[in-house]
Amino acid sequence: GLDRLTLRLDLDRDYATSYAITVDQRGHVSESCWEATGWNPTPFIAVDADDLKWRLEMAIPFADLSANPPGRRSVWAASLVRTIPQSGWQSWLATDHGDTSHPTSFGLLQFK
Repeated sequence: GLDRLTLRLDLDRDYATSYAITVDQRGHVSESCWEATGWNPTPFIAVDADDLKWRLEMAIPFADLSANPPGRRSVWAASLVRTIPQSGWQSWLATDHGDTSHPTSFGLLQFK
């Protein structure tokens, strides 16, 4: 397996459904929407690597996520998890049960 990052977004904060985009260190992308693989966004991906680290820049058009862009003070639930083969994972959020894929464990993003 390859080192990879997964971004999950729960736009309506129903804590049941979410979008997921995974990008590996080669720049290969996979995505799902509520576990249905028919969602095909057009993210812009840039990956750069050297012997010690890799870097990822990603942009997702709001139109690929919702008919209406988020307004001021909109809040989405989100998760960002790095999966490191043979080592485990790292995440910017802490969970009691270790399940970073379920929306109930997501942090919050507020648009200003």
